[in-house]
Amino acid sequence: MAERPPRQRLGGDPVPRHHPLDLLRGVAALGIAAYHWLASVGVVIESLGTFGVYLFFVLSALTMTMVYGEDFAARIAGRELKTFYWNRLTRIVPLLAAVSVASFLLAPHGSGIRLVAGQLISAFLTGSGLFALQLPGYLSNSEGAWSLGIELPFYLVFPMLCLMTRAMPARRLAGFVLVSIVVQQMLLALLHRWATDDPTRFWDYYSTPLTFLPFFLVGLLIARAPTVRRGLYLFPLIGALAAIVMFSALNRTELFTNPAAYVFLTACASLAVLCAYRSALPRSLVGPSAFVGNISYALYLTHPFSLRFSLAVATRLGGGATAAGMLFFPLALAIAHLTFALYERPVRGYLRSLRSRDRPVSARAVPGDPATSYSRASE
Repeated sequence: MAERPPRQRLGGDPVPRHHPLDLLRGVAALGIAAYHWLASVGVVIESLGTFGVYLFFVLSALTMTMVYGEDFAARIAGRELKTFYWNRLTRIVPLLAAVSVASFLLAPHGSGIRLVAGQLISAFLTGSGLFALQLPGYLSNSEGAWSLGIELPFYLVFPMLCLMTRAMPARRLAGFVLVSIVVQQMLLALLHRWATDDPTRFWDYYSTPLTFLPFFLVGLLIARAPTVRRGLYLFPLIGALAAIVMFSALNRTELFTNPAAYVFLTACASLAVLCAYRSALPRSLVGPSAFVGNISYALYLTHPFSLRFSLAVATRLGGGATAAGMLFFPLALAIAHLTFALYERPVRGYLRSLRSRDRPVSARAVPGDPATSYSRASE
């Protein structure tokens, strides 16, 4: 089976849902949740946690190019720019704000006014997205929110990147990807020296946008791939994901000090997204892929709360890691689904409707949110 997913402009027909990308996004979110559960019992699979997040960066660039690329291919117009930024804001900030408030309320505050004030400021910077402007790894008050501090600046410059690269030959763009990887590895070498001298600078790895530029550029490059979709691409997709999961389980090297390992895993993450982009799912997987795609953002941000609760309950009942895991995964999925259905989607829909009220009916059809790979009409 082969199909060609069409591209469209902001005022055009909705972009159809891309189920393999939904599935990959959901699998990545589940993998990160599994990483944190394993780490809580002393089993650290660095490649799963680190490159599970990096998959999101590649996916983000790819799916935004699929949906918005044509709008910024030749020019940057005011209406398209406002719609793009409003869609990104309403996608990311409402849930991020809610999670940052919950993290503040559940954090141990102690008795010092300065400590509480600092936690409150951190919660405000995280929930508003302002932490993205300076060292998000340090300023984030919610586990996992640091990655959104990396994505938000990319959203800011995405229209300009589209304008600069859409007419660029694929080979030249691939050359920029390779150069960015070389620069990334040079930067990581410097960051490692600083982190070794001062362990408190560990978050430098996760606070520097230049570290993540190659992943976003790879997403832009994958969008150039032929759009004929076939089921056989599922096999290399599974292989690439397995390589990411198993690498650190079998090889205990520190990724940030091993350029070969880092570049290899970058290639695996890129291959996984490319194969998902070109895959076609059997009908039996369409429903599950839509489900995990819908809840992936909520699962990513809320699973630390589910993990904390599961570990506390298992400890109280005298259970071990297995008992905590048996409770954690169903609970994390349930909370993510409820968060998506009762808060994330309704709030996003309401906020987006505010911009459409005063616009002509013909202009109200806006593309779906790239973060979930489906059109607004399908929400």
